[in-house]
Amino acid sequence: MKKAKELMNLPYFEYEGSAFRIKNFVVGEGSLTLEVEAYMRQIPSL
Repeated sequence: MKKAKELMNLPYFEYEGSAFRIKNFVVGEGSLTLEVEAYMRQIPSL
């Protein structure tokens, strides 16, 4: 929970050339649901 709050306070974090910002999260029994805003230079192909 503490780590999730730290991530919420960051303006964004980068991962593999994309930037993410956690807008909201809900902690449930055995689950964590995140609402994330993403900025991507290119959408990956499947």
